[in-house]
Amino acid sequence: PPPKLQTGAMAMVTQPKTAKLMQAQGKSHFAKGEFQEALRCYAAALSMLSGKDNEQEKQQAAELRANRSLCCLRLGSLEHALTEAEQCKALRPDWPKAHFRVAVALQSLERFGEARLAACEALRLAPQDAALQALLKELRQQLFPGPAAALGEALDLLEDFTHDAETTRAAAQAVRDLLMGDGTSEASSRETRLQAFVSARGADTLFRRQNAMGDNWREECRNGTMSLLSEVSRAGPKLEEELVKLSQEAESREQGCSAGDPGCSDKHVVTGKAADSGFNKETAAPPPPAIEADGEDSGAFIGISTSKAAARRSR
Repeated sequence: PPPKLQTGAMAMVTQPKTAKLMQAQGKSHFAKGEFQEALRCYAAALSMLSGKDNEQEKQQAAELRANRSLCCLRLGSLEHALTEAEQCKALRPDWPKAHFRVAVALQSLERFGEARLAACEALRLAPQDAALQALLKELRQQLFPGPAAALGEALDLLEDFTHDAETTRAAAQAVRDLLMGDGTSEASSRETRLQAFVSARGADTLFRRQNAMGDNWREECRNGTMSLLSEVSRAGPKLEEELVKLSQEAESREQGCSAGDPGCSDKHVVTGKAADSGFNKETAAPPPPAIEADGEDSGAFIGISTSKAAARRSR
């Protein structure tokens, strides 16, 4: 007699495990808030891939790495979240979500300048994505307070390679004037702008813009944009020296005396902003923020709710 066909729950039990099935189980665990179980399922799915160098497997592996990055964020493993996101980006460098995952992991680690660069990369790939726009705006507010706001807007504009040549030149001029200017601005405002430029990895933006073959690069070479960017780049070491000097003066004022005053015995050790003026400064990790789920496995790019994340951080 023919064998009886198994149906229902029994069929599910005996169904051979595949990478797709384990990925689906991981998604189910994630939806229930079972992030550790989801992480295990995604790891199992990765181990089931054949390892062949084809686009279909690369795409699935990238999705799994992106999902693992989100799970790690929800579990508070921020460094692991960044590692998974970086592996996702290596597999699919043209996928906006890969850069988005990197940006969110870096933001959670309070490496805001690097997060900004990653978010700019993502936005170039998906310029209309509202979640990316919100993330970049949030990072700009974190990095460019008060008198530095205009500098942040100009630098982010330079990260968009599709603007017309005159718009790009105006942004380059604004960066030049705000950083170098004529020396008439208040010391505190100038210090804020210089510190923001360093913390936001502004020098990296200038380098990327100078080496980008954007839509209007020929016009940008002719209209003086590249000359302005080169002028600011060459002034980088001098600007850092000025930042240290301004920070030392601010520290001295806070201590109630003037540096170099014969009647002052303080050594005026450089701390705070002056001590943190390196371009590649990395800060210690804060307590892990809660990250919103984003439909992880879906093909469309959906970001996190940055407004909710920001509200939680402000408590």
